[in-house]
Amino acid sequence: MSRSKWLFYKGLFGLMGLALIIFVSALGLKVYNYFTGDNIDVVKETKQFINPQSPASYKNEPKQQDEHSSQIESPEQKSISPSKELKENSVVKKPASSRLNTPQQNTNEKEKNIEQKQTNQVDKSSDQEKVSTISQKFPGREYFKLNAKNEYVTQLGQLLVNAGYGKYYQEGPNSTFTQADQKNCQSFQVAQGWVGKDADGYPGPETWNRLVKIWNQKH
Repeated sequence: MSRSKWLFYKGLFGLMGLALIIFVSALGLKVYNYFTGDNIDVVKETKQFINPQSPASYKNEPKQQDEHSSQIESPEQKSISPSKELKENSVVKKPASSRLNTPQQNTNEKEKNIEQKQTNQVDKSSDQEKVSTISQKFPGREYFKLNAKNEYVTQLGQLLVNAGYGKYYQEGPNSTFTQADQKNCQSFQVAQGWVGKDADGYPGPETWNRLVKIWNQKH
């Protein structure tokens, strides 16, 4: 065998041995990474170690990503997501009450307020009239008989309601003396501790005077 052939075979076997060592090393790293969970592209690292100046040869190789890289947002995604949140938060539902009233509505509200004040004044004046129409003296028993109709019966009903004894009235006191007037008056008389004829439901001078006294205290 000539010296040149011997050197050729020696170099060939040397390259084969080197390739075998690299293959075994890569296989060992693959096995190690499989059990440890550390995903490293051994082939790519080996090629970069052998030929670091040929990055173009890796263009057709599929890119491998770490498990954690898929969970990391890119800077573009981070810059877009806050703007989306701002847009979503900027959409605020306007309440129905936020609508401004028209001049016509304001005018109507003012008129309603004026009418309400006038009504309150009328109610106060009517109360004063009622106070002035209550007789301070007992008019007489003849005005308080069943089905009797006169203004003093109305005053009696007002006095009883004012004192808190008007539960038997269904529509309020009126000018006709009914059983409702008699029962309300009797309840007041019993509350005073009276019995017998003194609590028969028909007002007398003492019943009237006590009712008027309560009325004057409240008015």
